[in-house]
Amino acid sequence: MATLFVIDGDASGLGRAAALLARDRRVVPFAADARGSDDIVDLLARHDAAGDALRFAARHPERIGAIVLESPPPAEHYAELLPKLPMPVLVLYGTRDQATSPDLGRGYKSKLPNGWFVMVYNAGHDIANDRPEAYAELVGDFLKRGVRFTISEHSSRLNP
Repeated sequence: MATLFVIDGDASGLGRAAALLARDRRVVPFAADARGSDDIVDLLARHDAAGDALRFAARHPERIGAIVLESPPPAEHYAELLPKLPMPVLVLYGTRDQATSPDLGRGYKSKLPNGWFVMVYNAGHDIANDRPEAYAELVGDFLKRGVRFTISEHSSRLNP
């Protein structure tokens, strides 16, 4: 079973979305002991934890299958790292985000070799808890399909 490491201090911050994602993969906090594993893993970083995920991926690209960034800070903070990341990276922003501008996603998209930028409608800064079903469907589909990801395997509409 695939493993999704959540860099947010605790996977419980994902709320219901964590339970939905756990149907197809192990969802665990990114702890120091996990860093010693040789398995290929996926990373999910929420908000300011994006830097930790991107730095880890840059040091160990052979160990990372994909990265999901939820409402990260501006891409300029990681301008040197982003072009060096070969793995698929999904960047999510909520259309109602009051903490970070959803337009920041375009900066990631332009700097990542395999980057996708998706805006989740009717979600704020905490997409996982604002729209857990849509979040889990989108993230799960991306982790399943990687570079073959478009928007959704089933439809172009996120759960209303």
